[in-house]
Amino acid sequence: MTDGGMRFRILGGLEWTVDGASLRIGRRRERLLLGLLLLDVGRVVPANRLISLLWDEGQSPSSARGSLQVHVSRLRGRFTAEDAEHYGFALVKSGDGYLIEGDPSAVDLHRFRSLLLRAERADNLDERLKLLDAALADWGGPVLAGTAPEGLVRRLGAGFEDSYISAVTQRAETRLLLGRRELVLEDLARATAEHPHHERLAMLRMIALYRADHRGEALEVYNETRTRLAEDLGLDPGADLRHVQNMILRADPLLLDDAVVPRTERARGDVSGRAGWFLGAVPNPRAGGAGERVPGDRPGSPQLRSGGGTGARGGAESPAGSWRERGPHTGGGGDTGGRAGADEGARPGPEGDGARGRPADRRSGAGPDHGHASLRTSGHGHGLADGQGPVPGHGHDHARSHDDYAAGRVRPEAESVQRQSRTGAFIGRAKELALMGRLVEEASGGSGVLMIVGPAGSGKTALALHWCRSSRETFPDGQLFLDLRGHSDESPMRPKEALSGLLRALGIPYQNIPHELAEMAELYQSTLADRRVLIVLDNAESADQVRQLLPYDTGCLALVTSRNRLGSLIVTHGASMLPLQPLASEEAKALVRSVVGARRAEAEPEALGDLVAICGRSPLALRIAAANLALHPDSLIAHHVRELRSGNPLETLAVAGDPDAAVRRTFELSYRRLDPDARDAFRLLGILPGPVTTVPAVAALLGRSVAAASGLLDRLFAEHLVERIGRDRLRLHDLIWWYARLLVEAGDPIPVQREARRRLLRWYAVSADSAARCLYPQMLRLEVAPVGADARTATFDDPQRAADWFDAEHADLVRLIEAEAPGDGGTAAQTAAKTAGDGASDSGPDSSVWIIADILRGYFWLRRHTDSWAAVATVALRTAHEAGDFRGQAAAHQSLGLVSFTRGDLELSRNHFEQAIELARRADWGVAESVALSNLAGVSGDLGLLSQAAEYYGQSIAIDRKLRRSPSQPFLGLGEVLHSMGRLREAERLCRRALALSHKIGAPDSPSRISCTLATISLDLGLLVTAQELAMTSRRGFQAIGNLPGEAEVLSVLAMIGAEAGDGQGALRAALTACRLSRRSGRPRLRLDAMIAMGHARYQLGQYDRAFEHFRIAREAAEDIGYLKGRTMALLGLGVCAARIHRPLEALGYAASALSLAKESQLRLQEGQAQAVIALSQAACGDPVSAARAGRLAEDIYAATGYRPLHSPFGRPMEGLPSEDEFPELCLPS
Repeated sequence: MTDGGMRFRILGGLEWTVDGASLRIGRRRERLLLGLLLLDVGRVVPANRLISLLWDEGQSPSSARGSLQVHVSRLRGRFTAEDAEHYGFALVKSGDGYLIEGDPSAVDLHRFRSLLLRAERADNLDERLKLLDAALADWGGPVLAGTAPEGLVRRLGAGFEDSYISAVTQRAETRLLLGRRELVLEDLARATAEHPHHERLAMLRMIALYRADHRGEALEVYNETRTRLAEDLGLDPGADLRHVQNMILRADPLLLDDAVVPRTERARGDVSGRAGWFLGAVPNPRAGGAGERVPGDRPGSPQLRSGGGTGARGGAESPAGSWRERGPHTGGGGDTGGRAGADEGARPGPEGDGARGRPADRRSGAGPDHGHASLRTSGHGHGLADGQGPVPGHGHDHARSHDDYAAGRVRPEAESVQRQSRTGAFIGRAKELALMGRLVEEASGGSGVLMIVGPAGSGKTALALHWCRSSRETFPDGQLFLDLRGHSDESPMRPKEALSGLLRALGIPYQNIPHELAEMAELYQSTLADRRVLIVLDNAESADQVRQLLPYDTGCLALVTSRNRLGSLIVTHGASMLPLQPLASEEAKALVRSVVGARRAEAEPEALGDLVAICGRSPLALRIAAANLALHPDSLIAHHVRELRSGNPLETLAVAGDPDAAVRRTFELSYRRLDPDARDAFRLLGILPGPVTTVPAVAALLGRSVAAASGLLDRLFAEHLVERIGRDRLRLHDLIWWYARLLVEAGDPIPVQREARRRLLRWYAVSADSAARCLYPQMLRLEVAPVGADARTATFDDPQRAADWFDAEHADLVRLIEAEAPGDGGTAAQTAAKTAGDGASDSGPDSSVWIIADILRGYFWLRRHTDSWAAVATVALRTAHEAGDFRGQAAAHQSLGLVSFTRGDLELSRNHFEQAIELARRADWGVAESVALSNLAGVSGDLGLLSQAAEYYGQSIAIDRKLRRSPSQPFLGLGEVLHSMGRLREAERLCRRALALSHKIGAPDSPSRISCTLATISLDLGLLVTAQELAMTSRRGFQAIGNLPGEAEVLSVLAMIGAEAGDGQGALRAALTACRLSRRSGRPRLRLDAMIAMGHARYQLGQYDRAFEHFRIAREAAEDIGYLKGRTMALLGLGVCAARIHRPLEALGYAASALSLAKESQLRLQEGQAQAVIALSQAACGDPVSAARAGRLAEDIYAATGYRPLHSPFGRPMEGLPSEDEFPELCLPS
């Protein structure tokens, strides 16, 4: 990058240069403002976001918005003074935010990310290394270091730090592959020191050291990494790291090959023979074409990829001059998904057929006209698995009478009606083939009928043909194949036409076939008598179509494939059925790999997995997607995935220029067979938020009774357009759901769509409210309007069932709400209405949107899905604001306040609760005002504003008394505040009262929460048995309803109880579990509590250095989220550990800081504990008088509060110190 033009640096600091000259930016907040806008150059940053970040250290002033405007104005003036527009940069206002317009590559961070992305896509190793060197040269350090406060630097730069580590790792891998070991060792030594828990870096360093002949050092790296993982995180090394250690111990020569590095993904069929490990050979960066090693081949392996393509099938190739097999005229009916094309350019047919074509070369005299089947009278039969055309028999007597054949005097061998092409290796379906073998055995001794049924594109025909080709010996008299055209552009084949074709295939001359259907059927059955023939009836429309084609003789088998379930054949013929599901994930990946090539697929394992998921593991969809990739060899799989995700994937799952080779086309054939009512119902299923739903939800969507909706769904079920999963639940295949969406958006009027959507929203609102009343009845919710009596909404009498319902439905509820997000012209439905010009936009958004979002607030509080929570609350706020609904807006601010609190953004949380209070007052909604005051009090308490928190709780309780309500939350919250202030007995009484109220309300979550707080109070009172019982009761309650954050919180309390009881090992086990659960919960406060508990557990074990590290991490976390009490507790832990490891002056510093914070925030217990740490530190400094004075102050506070430490680090502050008798100056004024 040259120094010319305008450039910005935000990595490692903030710098603005013009033509290489550095500019002075101005005041601190203006510098920070510039950095924040450059972080998102080209994108709008909302004003509220800027305010929360600019005043990150504390509460933003009431004039913050005005101050922001002043800072923006000054910064804009600098842009003007430096003629920024000349260089393509401008600072502009957009909506309620600001953005810097300009070239992102002029900012070092964005340049770094761009170079890293290019490096990841580079195939040539030298080019990749060059790009990685350039990227890392741009990395100057953490984002805005020295400009933003330390905590904000960590918050803003977390994801970018991961990118930096990724760049370092990739450069090390690339240098290893190029054999540049010296630079690798230097890089990796530094990187592993900075990131001691990063297993990939450790693994690469071990390999580099081993290749440099430092085997002992390589093993030492493993031991150091294992120790750090165990002691710091309570984890064992991963399988890959252990495997590299084993390879070093065995001196495996594979590690010495520069062209081999360990892959992070597992591979099936690992040619190295090492279970659970995959070594990927990397192609020579300076070579190409034939001779490149295939990923997964062992170095030195003779398996080379040649320049020409070979068939995917094993065995000898067909001899020159042999038939190229010709496929049937399927018209979209044949279903051969799941077979991989052998040729690169083989295009899929309508149901997954591979390359289809005319015979390439016929031997003279071979191959009859396919309109007439030939009769063979001698020799072993060539059924459909031959791969050769039938050879006409000699000595045919076409004048033979019908009676001769019926009497069995001539026993012709059956021929295939239609020759089936081999499109390549058959992929997967091992489970289905094994099941099919068992079902065939059962059918052969009974009905003689096996049905393979499944949706379009699922590979029914391919499975049938593959099985047929492996079972010729079972049916020595031949195999017949007939496409019945059940789902085709042509008319379905009538039974007479089908029987005529089958009889001719069995050798009956055309002139001897009777005209009446009954006589044809009789001749067909008599011809099959005493023979072993396999009849494949493909693409059947209905049971009536195939009934007269089924053989009666026990030696024969009919294999029927259909999209229809053909249920009546089970009743009338006892037919066996094999329902075909999507491919298994690994089979689906193998199918794609067989078309695009293993090297290409394995280069993008994550994108390959995404492609499989988008295609719903449908063989047809996968083959079409793979064919498109094969037609564009330079395109990345990730690019194709992005294209599929950008809209409706069905618009992309098609082969250009071939309308038959499209997934949508196969679904159309099924859709056209439906009656009008079923078609209407199917289209409306496209309004569903996801492919999984319930029958009552569909009934609400259709505006019909549950019974009527079930009848319609039965028709769709029969055609495999929906699947039943349980009594009331059903699902559509992902691509079928997308097809329904395509149809409804194109074919149904906007008012019809809007009304259906509103019916569904209201049904979900009532059902969700019913679940909420059972799971968290104590939480305030917006009122829900009832639905019609014929709508069967969900009801619950058990909290676990209610929680299960939310777990199953919450993703759909989120999508349903997000679909209603207002755009520039209103909600999604309104925008469509405006486009259509029907005037429907005047109706405004439906209140069910913000009602459902408000109901989900309680569920998200239990489960902490913070991203989804924030998304639906934001949509709720915007739609309620658009409708002018003050209550809806107040509820949305309540929800946004709670999610901000959960994420650890206390200032933003406080702002939302203040707005909720104001809106509740405007709406004259006293209950909501009380709840918002209670929540605001909780946030204020965490910010260290205890007096203010107590005042807010008092206001909340006063409003509740006026409204004659008795919720438990304000009493619990006030009890927690009094506990922090050292008023333990008062706190205990309030929490006991809250516990009684929660039992009266019947809220399953509240008693567990209150019991956890009571356990903490009992712990401080020295009542360890009581504390243990309360904590265990709390944990069982949280586990019963799946409240993971609650369980993490109470585990930290159990760890503290264990530490106080002197059980260091038990405390450590509980703390490690709390750490794991808190990471999964995504709540920073819980991770902080767990880290403090880890510190106390380590302290009890005498591991003071490790305890110090845990308290240091806890302090940083507390500073990040502004949690003052947590910061004070972490400082106390640092102080007592520093004193124990003989750093008394450092300990005094920590204790003094903790004492200052405790006094400022009225944290009376922590004030006493700080004095105890000061006493310990002064004694270590040799000042017994000062130590005794501090110890006396600590004991006085303990006595006043009732605090009784037992094995706590802060207990017995006067132990070993002089008394007042020895030093009268210790006497303190009363």
